[in-house]
Amino acid sequence: MSSEEEQQRQSRPTGASAETLKTDKAASNSPSSKSWWSSLNNKFFFFAFWLNFLAYTSLSAYAIFEYSQNYENTSGKIEDKIDQLGNQISEAVAVDDPESQDTFKLDGNTLYTFLGATGIALALSFCLLIFIRKFPGFTLWFGPCLACLLSFGMAGAYAQAACLGVAGLVILVLLWNLKRHFVITRGLLVTANQAAHEHWSVFWTAIIGLIVAALMALWSLVTFVAVFLTFAPGHSACEASGSCSVGNLTLLLIYVVLSYLWINSVIGNITLTTMAGGPYTTWWFGTDTREKSESWFALKKSLGTSLGSIALGSLVVAFVEALVASCWILSLEWLGSNCLCVVQMLDSLVEKFNRCVFVKIGVEGFEMPYFQSAKEIIHIIKKKREDHSPSGVNMLFQDSQVRLSLNSACTACALVCALFTYIQLMVVERDSKIDNFWDWMIIIYSFLLALNTSMVLTSAVNAGVLTIVLCLDKDASPLKTRNREFYEQLRDSERYFEILPEGDRGTSKA
Repeated sequence: MSSEEEQQRQSRPTGASAETLKTDKAASNSPSSKSWWSSLNNKFFFFAFWLNFLAYTSLSAYAIFEYSQNYENTSGKIEDKIDQLGNQISEAVAVDDPESQDTFKLDGNTLYTFLGATGIALALSFCLLIFIRKFPGFTLWFGPCLACLLSFGMAGAYAQAACLGVAGLVILVLLWNLKRHFVITRGLLVTANQAAHEHWSVFWTAIIGLIVAALMALWSLVTFVAVFLTFAPGHSACEASGSCSVGNLTLLLIYVVLSYLWINSVIGNITLTTMAGGPYTTWWFGTDTREKSESWFALKKSLGTSLGSIALGSLVVAFVEALVASCWILSLEWLGSNCLCVVQMLDSLVEKFNRCVFVKIGVEGFEMPYFQSAKEIIHIIKKKREDHSPSGVNMLFQDSQVRLSLNSACTACALVCALFTYIQLMVVERDSKIDNFWDWMIIIYSFLLALNTSMVLTSAVNAGVLTIVLCLDKDASPLKTRNREFYEQLRDSERYFEILPEGDRGTSKA
């Protein structure tokens, strides 16, 4: 580590906010602090979540056990369907090309190519982080421009994709906003990158959260199939128990889906709150130390005192996601795609608002309940400048700007990964023609792996940007030591200087 980085690491804010935060933190860890029960927020939803998780686990265990014990009662038809599907896939691959029967196999060269594609995807994903850190301004412009072109292109090619044209117009508004507020958007991204560079645990937190969410999805898939096969009418075990009916099966499947959406949303929001209330907030206020892990401290708080608040907000998101899924199913028959776009926009607004609420809970040291934090976010949204322009909305808007740019950069990274994988296949097989089933699977696999890995890594930076926005609203004085260049730009700009305390504002406004 260079002397400049070490000096930046050792610098700590000297304002009253940092001293107050240290005092409050010490008081909260003292023996005379509040008990766990009294500090628990939104107690009803805390216990409701754990009771639902226990009920979901019991139903899953029972369904999987019954399915394993009575598999012979249903296995014949299922095996026939699987064999029929496998034969159809083989016939589709080998159509008009009898020689492709031999290529529809997994050999040693294919495994090595899979490993090479995995290495390319992981390497490019981590290279994207370095690229975002070195070229933040280019990243911010590249993302919205790419998304705008794709939206208008899809809207022009398909009449059913008219809602993408509306999305393109929204992205144009984002580009106009980026031009007017490029200084603060770039400063937020650079500051979040600095915090993430000091605390690499944010990336491990995001990766672990992804792994837990993937395991939860796999468990829910097994549970859904087991419940369907256990309670569906028509096999002997079900007829013997007399507990199977179409109504019961429908209710149980709806419960499994809603529970999965709720639990999965809780997992994602715990990850977000842990990153916000742990490494990012402590780095901002200068209370981070090398002796202990801020992420572990924040995780314990997220799973303890703030779990009820996270469960409450996640339940709202789960119901909205279920509404979106229902509208998507109905849109295939009765509703139009535009109605579905409206519901999806509502889903995005609810998700955005809840993200702000959860990050605010982390910034306030996990002391705020859900509704109090929501009121604080509404208060921030209503903030106006002296010229009555909405300063709070503009600040929160910058997070969406950065998020769109980073997601678009992840898509570009995945496309580059697919291109490199194609080049690798050309080198290995010495042929530029891709007509092998496994070759296409490898290219698709590399694209999806690079997309998901890069989005998980950049989600840590996204969480940091929103955390910095809310930390600026709470106390902007630490910015002077955290990002001096950004501080000078805000101080000397008439458009942004109101973010800083009155004593730190520049006398000459440019």
